[in-house]
Formats: sequence, C-alpha cells, structure tokens
Amino acid sequence: MDNSEKWQGSPESISYKPGKGVFLALLGISAVLVTVIAFFFWYIPTVGLGNIHPALPYVLGGILIAGSVLLLGGTAFITNAAIKGRLPFYSKWLRWLLVKFYLPLMIMAGGILKIPKIKIERVFIELNNQMVMMMGKKIRPEKLLILMPH
Repeated sequence: MDNSEKWQGSPESISYKPGKGVFLALLGISAVLVTVIAFFFWYIPTVGLGNIHPALPYVLGGILIAGSVLLLGGTAFITNAAIKGRLPFYSKWLRWLLVKFYLPLMIMAGGILKIPKIKIERVFIELNNQMVMMMGKKIRPEKLLILMPH
C-alpha cells in the first residue's frame, strides 16, 4: 500500500488537547446573553402588566432576577470547576445546566462566531468528565457497561 492510499483522516479527527479559554468565553457570553434577554422579557411587557396590576412588573422582575442569579451563579461554579478542577460542592443541577442549557447555546454561539463545533464538544467532554469525577462515586469494573456505536 503506497502513501497515497493511506487514510489521511479528516479535519474532525485531529487529536489535540483543547483549550478551555474559548469554551469559558462562550459560557460567559451565553450567560450574559440570557440575562440580557431576561431583562427585555421584563422591560417590554412592564407597561402592559402595570395596567393589569401595579405589582405584576415587580413580580415578573423578581422571578427573572432570581433566574438570572441562578444562571450566573451556576456559570461561576462551572467556570470554577473548569479552572480549578474542583467544586466546593457537587450538584446534579450544575451538570444539567451545562448539558441541557449551556451546551446547545454555546454550539449556536460558536456557529455564529465560526468556532468549530468539534472544539466546543471536546472541551465540554473534558469538563463533563471532571464534573463526573467530582461526584466521588466509585464503580466496580464488573458493574460498568460501555455502549459504543459501531
């Protein structure tokens, strides 16, 4: 078999140690973007809600502020886990926030900023593995099942 017939791979198969900087920047951008959108969800209907009841803009504002504080706090804990490799406490909520909320947002933001999806996914896998290790659960090898596509 000559060199021209050898498989050269694809750009997606390049092995590298991904940096966390781009991932953390996308995480921060996503958190700030969600907070700004929450502000507009409060600001725009304030006049209409005030006509229904004077306290409704404040109730909606309180709910959106609480949600934004939770999202930004979760972002801070996830960033701490990425940088220091540990958390002061472990919460399934943090992994849910990262997997179900931020990952799709970061992939969309990465697409807009022309960041390859594979880079975002590889850093996510590394960070997710760190968070799973923080769970502290020990599993015996004979109880472990690995499912892989064929």
